[in-house]
Amino acid sequence: MARNELKSFRKEQGLTQDMMASELEISLSHYKGIESGFSDPSFKTLTKFYDVFGDKYEDIWKLFKK
Repeated sequence: MARNELKSFRKEQGLTQDMMASELEISLSHYKGIESGFSDPSFKTLTKFYDVFGDKYEDIWKLFKK
């Protein structure tokens, strides 16, 4: 699963990985794993993406569909 879009969306919002992890209330290492494709977010974490990305949320959701 390519997650380059997640990185692009994050950068469009002007957020660092550390800031993103804080927004999602997860550890930086877990966020890095999500962005690199080594791990998947929990449903709770995935719903928090909406607070950060708003209308781009559906695009983010598609990145995690299996």
